[in-house]
Amino acid sequence: QTEKKARPVRDAPEVLRRGGGLFAEAGAKAVELAGAAQDEVARINAAGGTIAGSMGVDVNEYLPAAKRGVTKVNIDTDGRLVWTRVHREFFRDNPKDFDFRPPGKIFIEEYAKFIASRNVLLGSANQLDDLRASLGK
Repeated sequence: QTEKKARPVRDAPEVLRRGGGLFAEAGAKAVELAGAAQDEVARINAAGGTIAGSMGVDVNEYLPAAKRGVTKVNIDTDGRLVWTRVHREFFRDNPKDFDFRPPGKIFIEEYAKFIASRNVLLGSANQLDDLRASLGK
């Protein structure tokens, strides 16, 4: 799958007025969901969902914002999209099942992959040894 380009939809000051917080202060732009997040929405909708008009932050803005001192990036919506996709697909493919534990196990694996991918984008992947050294541990 190819990564789609994010399309800016409003400037950082507007995001800040609407609650964008530190990310907006760093100059990031809010965008229509692109790439991986838009793929999640497409998969949810293919499994019976009707999500439209979702918004997010361009993943290409993560690292530049982090380098400008942003200490919090809200990725909760993206995580909820992963949860929704996993559960919709599971119950679509297994309509006689009603146990929430099997899709829960799938979600944990998918969410771990999602978080690891965001760590890479934020520049925080593979930093544990450096952190321990800086803390003297």
